[in-house]
Parts: sequence; C-alpha cells; structure tokens
Amino acid sequence: MKRKLLALLLFVLGTLWALAFAWFHIVMSGITDLVLPLPIHFFVALIGPALLIVGSTLTMADWHPYFGAICCILACALLTYFLGGDILATYLQPVLHPNNAIQSPYTWGTSVAVAAEATFFVLADVTAVVLLRAIKRSNQSLQPTTGRSDA
Repeated sequence: MKRKLLALLLFVLGTLWALAFAWFHIVMSGITDLVLPLPIHFFVALIGPALLIVGSTLTMADWHPYFGAICCILACALLTYFLGGDILATYLQPVLHPNNAIQSPYTWGTSVAVAAEATFFVLADVTAVVLLRAIKRSNQSLQPTTGRSDA
C-alpha cells in the first residue's frame, strides 16, 4: 500500500510537470518562434514527465516495480537538474549582481516561493528514493505467501 501511494504521488507529479510544460509551451509559442524543431523540442522537454509517469505506472501495476522505481529516480533527478539551476540563480542573482537594473525586486514573497519550490523538488527526490527502498528485490524465495495465489 505504501508503495502504491508513493507511486501515485509521483504519477501526479509527472502529470503536473507535463501540463506545466504544455502551458509554458503554449504561452511561449505565442511570443516567439521555437529554437528547435517541434518534435525535438517535445522529446527533450517531455522525456522527464514521460519517465516519471511510465515508471510510477509500472510500479503501481506491479509489472516491473524495480525498473519503474529506477525510472522515477531518473525523472526526479532530471526535474531537479532542470529547475534547480533556476532556484540557485534566483538566490544568487542579487548576491552576484546587486546593482542589476533589470533584476526584478527580491522580496520576501520571492524567497518564500523559491523555498517552496526547492522543498517540493527535494520531497520528490526523497519520495523516489523511498519508493525504491520500499520495493523488494525479485530474487526472494519462491515460497507461496498467504493471501496470494501463485497461479
């Protein structure tokens, strides 16, 4: 039950990530032209959410839970890599360039938003690791267990 709940949480995270990218793409395509061709752009941007959705589905369905958990860890690492730089840039921009005229004002609200975003990413990474630890390896004994049929 714990494993399925963690996988469901990661499935929702992957879905939200894909929807956020779609929203970002729709907004930006109205402003400017794409730098990359559209299929390459979608592949690069949606590989993380696809890994997270497929990995959590494999884990929830109990088809290949270990492989699914590895996919979830890779996807969460991609999420942290892609957006972690933005978090660091938001924190370090006022420190590195204090007199930047075009920098948006660094307020308490910005700090709270960035801290919430960083906490969200760290929790996603921790959830993926806990999911991997919750999965038992497939080389356990082949003795039948109560409550399960081996048919």
